[in-house]
Amino acid sequence: MKIYYDVKQNSLKGKYRYELVYATYSELLPDDIFDLWFVEVKGNNL
Repeated sequence: MKIYYDVKQNSLKGKYRYELVYATYSELLPDDIFDLWFVEVKGNNL
């Protein structure tokens, strides 16, 4: 689950999936997943 908070509009948006997202990438560690998420959020200019 990912939750995005837009400060300018004072709104929350939630995105969730029920299927496994990283099941095929067994070599990714939790910090790798965090880094990918951070790059994604930073790219959205939130």
